[in-house]
Amino acid sequence: MDVDHTLTLTKGAAAFSGKQCLTYPTKDKTTIVTNTSRNGPKVLAIAQRLPPSFSQPSHVARLGSSEREAFARDLNYARYKVWPKHLNDGDIKKWTVEFYYHPVVAHASQYAVAVHQDLLDKRVSKSSSAEALAHKVCALRLIRTMLSSGTSSDRVHASFSVGLLATHELNDEMMKAMHESNPLPFDALMPPPRELRVLSQLGLMPSHAEAFRFLLGGGMDVRHVKNTGQFETWALADLWYSSKDYTAPTCPSPWRVDVSHFSPDPGADVPGVESAQGRGFFAEVSFGLTARALAVLTRLAALNQKMAALASTKGPRHPTWSPHHHAFMVTLNALQHQLLSLPPWDSLEIQERCDSSQEVYECCRLTAVIYSNAALLALAPHTGWHTRLAHTLRLLLEKHEFNSWSGQLSAMLTWSLVVGALAAYRSDDREFFEVALRIQVKKTQLKSWALLEEVLTNFIWSKKACQHGAAMLWLSVK
Repeated sequence: MDVDHTLTLTKGAAAFSGKQCLTYPTKDKTTIVTNTSRNGPKVLAIAQRLPPSFSQPSHVARLGSSEREAFARDLNYARYKVWPKHLNDGDIKKWTVEFYYHPVVAHASQYAVAVHQDLLDKRVSKSSSAEALAHKVCALRLIRTMLSSGTSSDRVHASFSVGLLATHELNDEMMKAMHESNPLPFDALMPPPRELRVLSQLGLMPSHAEAFRFLLGGGMDVRHVKNTGQFETWALADLWYSSKDYTAPTCPSPWRVDVSHFSPDPGADVPGVESAQGRGFFAEVSFGLTARALAVLTRLAALNQKMAALASTKGPRHPTWSPHHHAFMVTLNALQHQLLSLPPWDSLEIQERCDSSQEVYECCRLTAVIYSNAALLALAPHTGWHTRLAHTLRLLLEKHEFNSWSGQLSAMLTWSLVVGALAAYRSDDREFFEVALRIQVKKTQLKSWALLEEVLTNFIWSKKACQHGAAMLWLSVK
């Protein structure tokens, strides 16, 4: 893939491509002191405590007084508002220095600042200004040059800048969708902290996602990405993007599953199943799943049950975020990555296909992704991922003639129809799921919601996450 095609300019940006970009510096890097505070930006105190032989980078020396103030304001904002979503404290200090010395970092960060401010203002203004678009154009120009002919250090700076551009994009259509889209009929068990919600809302624009994947897929050594300090953020953004599109992640997983979350549950009476939830995969449809799929699904069910229990003990809908919550989310990200990385049916080994069932494998995997996206990862609905995946699930069920399913497939079908119906809320596919579920309920003699929910809890389900959407669904089905 040609990076010139993936690092494309957004509509309108080319009009400002004639603005002079900051020249790339050649001076050795050294420590600088900034005069900033969390209470507000102050002018950058340049060249304090520097060796007598050191001179300012030429791009900083050319700035007038008002431009220096804007430069300082953007650095201060990036340092305290934008970068904490991507970096730890040590890396923030590092990139504060790089902002000063490396124009590509400054340009990309200043554009990200404009996007972030627009998101808070709830209107697209600063990021569509001539100044912001000029920053973006200059960053893209420098990135192209650094990727094609730069040093290893250049590639690290290019990676950092692509990460910022890929995760900071906003337009009027996105802004409208964020504030006008209908909420999902799921309540997230552990809503992420505010900074991650902002990152999730912004998501990845298709052109930048392609650039992002190009770098990770062959154009960039993963070590360069790790050296930016953004690797986990890149991985998380890639995981979210893959979850919305139901595709395998490009970025290797930086997360590990904490097995302490899967300690034996005394209430589990099925050997080998760690919790009451998930026993349906083992007891009902294990014949149709590969060993890898069965392991991921049962573990995800167990984690869902523990997250639901923790959320229930907190009382409020949005429990306080804590290191304990973070530990759960690390394991969740690892399991979601494993779930999405399961090969499509056609890519399974011949023996695996012989030992499993296509309809079970595909149906369980997609239904689990839909539930996890909504109730566990808490992905924002404004991109319409839920209706797209619900439609994909409908096509999958119709392809495998689900109306003829019975016996061991019956419980799995009930679970898939309920999750699909919730995801298809207010979409054209909602009626399909309601009609199919109504037929299924009559066929299986599930005469009350309580009986139906007993079936659901054998797979991946939470009453706390789904109770409101489920109540409306049952009124339409019974």
